[in-house]
Amino acid sequence: GKQFTVENYTTVLPATIQGIRRYLGSGLIKGIGPVMADRITTHFGVDTLDIIEQEPKRLVEVPGLGPKRTKMIAAAWEEQKAIK
Repeated sequence: GKQFTVENYTTVLPATIQGIRRYLGSGLIKGIGPVMADRITTHFGVDTLDIIEQEPKRLVEVPGLGPKRTKMIAAAWEEQKAIK
């Protein structure tokens, strides 16, 4: 049958708090489930993904997130970026 070749694609991350919460809570990022995604997005709002990308150490500001889990999330985020 017919086939096609993808020459380029762009990953679009969610821009709303609800979308970010769903994205993070999907299990894609190790260490973040639905409850933690809710806590993180409640704390950082629409800046959540920028914080994870640029200042992941700030995740310790979120209640229930310690340095160990913060490092795990940052590593999982980097790993997920590499897969993309």
